[in-house]
Amino acid sequence: MARSTNLAGLRPYADALRKSPEAAGKAAEIALNKGADVARDLGGKQIIKELHLELPYVQKHLAVNKKASRGDLLAKISATRRDVLLPRYGAALRTTKAKTPKRRLKGDPYRGIPRGRKSAGSKAFAVKRGRPKKRWGNAFFFQGKSSGAWVMATRKRGDTGRKDFTVRYGPSVYQAWKNVRNDVTPKAMDVVEREFVKQFNRLV
Repeated sequence: MARSTNLAGLRPYADALRKSPEAAGKAAEIALNKGADVARDLGGKQIIKELHLELPYVQKHLAVNKKASRGDLLAKISATRRDVLLPRYGAALRTTKAKTPKRRLKGDPYRGIPRGRKSAGSKAFAVKRGRPKKRWGNAFFFQGKSSGAWVMATRKRGDTGRKDFTVRYGPSVYQAWKNVRNDVTPKAMDVVEREFVKQFNRLV
């Protein structure tokens, strides 16, 4: 998903273009790229205010994928469309004391289950900040073979097959960016306008 930052409707640009096209073009290139960086940074911070994601993860999946240039005064921000595994949102294994004698329970170091305890779904967590946390009693966890990332999945009652489960996801960074981009764009464009005036005055 891309969000564009351009100079449409920016009055200082139209005026400067008539005075000095070359200086206006260079100033616009610098200003737009700074504005795109600001929009991306503001977007990431706004996303983690709304969702239980970590900023480094959001920043990794939200990027300025096209810089403005003299020949193409357009900067674009893109975000990853892939849904996010629930452990990224704080989902974690819950354990409970097992009724079976400890001498017969070895635990599971792979999943972090100590001796004498057993898996009991997930701990309470929430995808969105400010929402009530929920515990999933039928959840279980494993590591993905290729990525090594922790995965939370659930089975329906009675399901027993090795592949008879559903992997659970939260919103993608793309969805989160789509929800906040209109909020951060005006602030980013204010930066673009100020930076353009500053750079144009420096160049003429």
